[in-house]
Amino acid sequence: LSIRVLHIRLNHIEPNVKTAYILAVSGNAAFVRDPDFCLMFLRAESFDCQKAAQRMVNHFAFKLQLWGKELLGKRITIADLDDETRHALFHEQNNTTQVLPVRDAAGRAVFCTLAKKIDDSDLENENASENEQSHPPKRSAALIMSRMMWYCFMAVLEDDAETQRNGITHIYHYDGLASTSSQSESLTDANEIQGRYEAFSLFIPARVLNVRISTWNLRRPEIQECKDAMMKLGIPPIHHLPFQVMPDQNGKEVVTIENRFFRKWLNVRKKIEKELHKNKYKNNIKLLRRDDVVVGTGTVYQQHAGNVTFRTILYDSMADYRSLDQRTENAPAKKKGTVGEMKKKFIERLLAKLKGCPYRMRFVKKVDDGVWDEAPHHTVLRKIQFGFNRMAAKYRAERT
Repeated sequence: LSIRVLHIRLNHIEPNVKTAYILAVSGNAAFVRDPDFCLMFLRAESFDCQKAAQRMVNHFAFKLQLWGKELLGKRITIADLDDETRHALFHEQNNTTQVLPVRDAAGRAVFCTLAKKIDDSDLENENASENEQSHPPKRSAALIMSRMMWYCFMAVLEDDAETQRNGITHIYHYDGLASTSSQSESLTDANEIQGRYEAFSLFIPARVLNVRISTWNLRRPEIQECKDAMMKLGIPPIHHLPFQVMPDQNGKEVVTIENRFFRKWLNVRKKIEKELHKNKYKNNIKLLRRDDVVVGTGTVYQQHAGNVTFRTILYDSMADYRSLDQRTENAPAKKKGTVGEMKKKFIERLLAKLKGCPYRMRFVKKVDDGVWDEAPHHTVLRKIQFGFNRMAAKYRAERT
């Protein structure tokens, strides 16, 4: 019903306002009117159909500016990127946009962007004659950066209903303030850069929380502002913000951004996009929640925030679990069955408690690199029992 109302609201918008939307419909109506695609805009506006219709019109207007008419009516993949954008995405030593492999406490996907000051003075004039140009003109740095951000935002949003509902946290750093001599010019530059990066919240089908990190706080040894921002958002400390201060060739301190998470994420995206026509990974989990419990071995998994909380709850329940072994002949008659059956029922009740309020834990198992799925019920029961057995020695040692 909401999708039908959304199309009615779109039809009521003046044609001169929705030129890009009309072009997209004429090029590929199936893509534009796909229910999953429309749901992204409805979720972004809490199912306010009027606002969702306006957001969709803004979306296609900006997409037309970035990608042109040819790519207006299709999903943008890595194969659609031009050589310059692909080079900036894959091969630049310090990329400008990163996607953290974990959500914040509110369930939002987390992006980090190094917002550099754009300088297009050395770019070739696109209107120059063929004699003056020996090769096609370069695309502007602003266009390349905007295309990179568009691809990353939309790649995370598409096929991920949880991110569509919860939104995106965009943490960015602007390093151009120190380059201008006038304080008024610095303020103007900062406002322009900040406006461009925050404007993405008007064009993509998701609510965006923008958080700005200053250069001064990054130079401090403990990088306290980054830690404070992470704590407020509930980002686990192991997935730190990828900003760091490094000296350049002239010895001047500059802010760079690591890409250790991003390279792995791009490789996962290439694998997913190869299987798009099969819908192989459409319903899988791409980003873990803070409270997810990873069913698997390895230090990285065990340090995940959900696994730490899970082990704490198991330890707090150890006394009740061990009391089942201490039944005597005078035990109440209502406690029937063997000890094993009673333990199984206890684990079932504990699992129901973990999946309900206030924990709302989700037990996930790795399917492929960067792709997860919910673990089977019997696998989760074995994990809980294994956790109790593993903690038994520690529990006995602390009680003696």
